[in-house]
Amino acid sequence: MLKLLSLAENYNANSRKRNLVACTSAFLAIFIVAVRRIDQILNPQLWAEDGVIFLQQQLSLGLGAIFTPYAGYLHLLPRLNAFLIDKFIGLEYVPAGYVAGALLIIAIGSIFVALARLPWPAGPLFALATAMVPHGGEVFLNITNVQWMVAPLLMVIAIQDEPRNRRCMAIDLTAVSIVGLTGPFILFMAPFIAARMFWQERSRYNVALAITAFMAAGIQIVFIFHSNQNGAENNLSSAMIPNILSNFWSGLLLGFVTQLPVGFRLFGLVLISLMICMVWLSLPNQTKVFTAMFLTVGILVFAAAVKKLGAISESIHPVGAGQRYFYIPYVLISWGCVLGVLQARKPANWIAIALVLMIIASTGRSFQAPSLPDMEWRKHVALLGTDPLQIPINPTGWFVTIRR
Repeated sequence: MLKLLSLAENYNANSRKRNLVACTSAFLAIFIVAVRRIDQILNPQLWAEDGVIFLQQQLSLGLGAIFTPYAGYLHLLPRLNAFLIDKFIGLEYVPAGYVAGALLIIAIGSIFVALARLPWPAGPLFALATAMVPHGGEVFLNITNVQWMVAPLLMVIAIQDEPRNRRCMAIDLTAVSIVGLTGPFILFMAPFIAARMFWQERSRYNVALAITAFMAAGIQIVFIFHSNQNGAENNLSSAMIPNILSNFWSGLLLGFVTQLPVGFRLFGLVLISLMICMVWLSLPNQTKVFTAMFLTVGILVFAAAVKKLGAISESIHPVGAGQRYFYIPYVLISWGCVLGVLQARKPANWIAIALVLMIIASTGRSFQAPSLPDMEWRKHVALLGTDPLQIPINPTGWFVTIRR
């Protein structure tokens, strides 16, 4: 009896220590995001659809805006944020409210990932990876692009262990519902959430997760098929593929080395691909499945973006135009490298460490996003009257048309 009590005390102590480490890593991830986009903390600005879509439609439609699709699908979290800001915060403080909302959503997502039921310490490292991938800062701290930052959370749910109690089960189902209705990414991830019934068991939890994921995906599919969104007019040629792949992989692992000829970059990427294969082959079977899932979803998300953009996709870059399309694939690939560090056999785990260091080095080349111009939102709001007024927002050339 005394032995059992001692084991229980050790288990609880270890659990408390792990929770403390997980929460610390989550708050560190939040801090890193804030530092990388410090201008939004010091001088909040609206970004693109923040004002043109979410603010304007909230002001005109009220609660009905929550169920209004944009770009062909629902954006539940940005809509809820716009609704709450509209009800509780004055118009002059809207940019600060939107930035605070984005930061809060990112914080909750980071804590969820850090505390996920994954092999220790994958959760805390995953949370840090979401803040440390190479990126120009477009998705950080604006409500428009928060969908990109929370979507990887769905893949954590797909691979984590089953919960020990109903409270954790309810949290997971709620997360799938809310994140699934925030952006189109549930379409790529729902099959992998449902696949839990095959590599685990057909428990009530896994069945409920699958049903919830497919319901969210079904709702988004209905909106997508009933939208008038069209793809790019310019066709994508096969000659563009090498340059697109080169931009993708060099942005993640070669420190944005784009000044070299494509041929040299592709040669380097072949070597990196061999390194990745060596790490993958040395993983335990279940971890191989997880990393394959991450890579598959990352490829699908990026391929869908390329299909949508057409010939324009040749000019997108992780720190330039279209950088949001790189974020989810980069996070998922980074998570796969983290699993390689933790579970690959020697010497392959050293190769995984080298890959992680390459990702961090790439991040260091463009760690802090450039500051957005001050559009003097409060000064313009003070001029509002009964007549509509165009207020400039970022990026330059965008305007919000509102009245007092």
